[in-house]
Amino acid sequence: MEQHKGYAQGAMKMLPDFAREHFTFVQELVLIVNHANVPAQNLYKKAGFSDTGRRRNGNHGLQYIYHYSL
Repeated sequence: MEQHKGYAQGAMKMLPDFAREHFTFVQELVLIVNHANVPAQNLYKKAGFSDTGRRRNGNHGLQYIYHYSL
């Protein structure tokens, strides 16, 4: 099992630099996460993403929208 080894956090922290380098036209990264997926929400926050306060209804319930300004 590869969970809880920091791989996802490392990848999320590298994502903004990757996006800046390969997608120069992008100004913002946006993630949508299910309200019940608290571990993912915590991961996104640790990686520098912010909760926009916007919500939407998805196939599996309420979705939170996170963003990272580039």
